[in-house]
Amino acid sequence: MLSSGKTVVAGDYDNDGDLDLFIGGNAIPGKYPLSPRSYLLKNENDHFIDVTETSNSLSEAGMISEAIFTDYDMDKDLDLLLVGEWMQPTFYNNTAGVFKKNTPVTGLDKTEGWWFSVVASDFDKDGDQDYVVGNIGKNNKFQPSEKNPLYVYSMDFDDNGSFDVALSKINEGKQVPIRGKECSSEQNPFLLDKIETFKKFASLDMNEIYGEEKLKEAFQLSAHTFETMYLENLGYGNFKTTSLTNETQTGPTLSLLTGDFNQDIMGIGA
Repeated sequence: MLSSGKTVVAGDYDNDGDLDLFIGGNAIPGKYPLSPRSYLLKNENDHFIDVTETSNSLSEAGMISEAIFTDYDMDKDLDLLLVGEWMQPTFYNNTAGVFKKNTPVTGLDKTEGWWFSVVASDFDKDGDQDYVVGNIGKNNKFQPSEKNPLYVYSMDFDDNGSFDVALSKINEGKQVPIRGKECSSEQNPFLLDKIETFKKFASLDMNEIYGEEKLKEAFQLSAHTFETMYLENLGYGNFKTTSLTNETQTGPTLSLLTGDFNQDIMGIGA
């Protein structure tokens, strides 16, 4: 399995008494933000069988940072929750050993972020699993939102055989690059000849800089939030999202640990 990943999680998703594996793909070297294959491996008499293709879209789930097996719908089998870059927290519902994406889940629209970590616990003590998901935090210049997302375009813009990346956002009604002329030209040297001055570059939108047809052909993703969040499980596949306090948003939350640290019977640490 030649795949560059960051997470492997074990769980008995088919309820046959042994541990199966999910292996999350994260990045393809030199082709950010494309993602490699992920794998679902079923344990059959101590041999792992690749059964990924039985679960629609699981092999191409995205740039996965962390995965957990969890019974979010309380139906006594293990579902999958995946978090990653340019993804929303994504549930794959387990039905007789076959995983289906976000079936049914509501309340997570416009939550694409740069997610790095996830932890499950019954934080509100109502009998089901809630989640805290760790994001990059608010301490950066990008500040994406539901109405003003961050976009990424990736392709070989200058036809030199290597993948190029362009980040953009909406400013005064126009989609404009995040990086200025100097940084953009380092990634795409063809811009040096195409746009001669900094003033000219600053007046153009993404279509004018990179070409409308090129951007249509490019691989595209977006992010709507960089805030670390609490996902409250309301039952029946419904979730309520709440951003955690500013103290938790100062940097990327790469790992999470639950515990009753202040002896009040509830708690979480990041």
